[in-house]
Amino acid sequence: MEIPRQTETVTARTSALALAKLLTLDLNGRREAVAKDVRSRSPLYRCIPAHDLAEALGIQEADRPGAGWSFTRYAPLLTVEEFARHHSTASEVVYMLEGLVKPERFEKLQLLCARAGSVEQPSFSFLTRGERKYIEKAVAEQQLEANESNGMNCLGHCSVTSPGGIKLEFEGIIEDDGRCVTLRTPYDKRAKRFVDLSGCLTSYW
Repeated sequence: MEIPRQTETVTARTSALALAKLLTLDLNGRREAVAKDVRSRSPLYRCIPAHDLAEALGIQEADRPGAGWSFTRYAPLLTVEEFARHHSTASEVVYMLEGLVKPERFEKLQLLCARAGSVEQPSFSFLTRGERKYIEKAVAEQQLEANESNGMNCLGHCSVTSPGGIKLEFEGIIEDDGRCVTLRTPYDKRAKRFVDLSGCLTSYW
């Protein structure tokens, strides 16, 4: 049990020394130093705690993002099958198409969706491409609205630019009370640890 404590102490000391060294520079100097360090094979400042690094680079309110930050709410775009595996009422997705397809088609879809929703590994291959696309978008829109109501799946983004023109980006996970406990740094951005929103429905403000 002693080794983890020693390791933790060494890590904290290393972080404190790295931060102290960075703070000997003026603001522009700190930004330029980190911009170069991010691209280094042996980064010196990566060990600095994210909130401390943000403050050192002039990022305001990193613990509770506000002015100067942009925000993104997101919901993953699920296939109808993925949605059905996690929702016992998946057969009801057919009602999203009511009034959009011909009555006889809607009646047939009701029967097919009821059968699909009653098995463990449902398949909705009987849906046309257009029907599937509409349902999947509608499901994501409902989830996005639910996330907005519950304060879930919210990201905050803020960046500064070094004198050399390098953009230093931060990404925070925003809790439902507005706090940001988890903050990702330019080092995480380079390591591709930012949330991938390519397969999501998003809203921005």
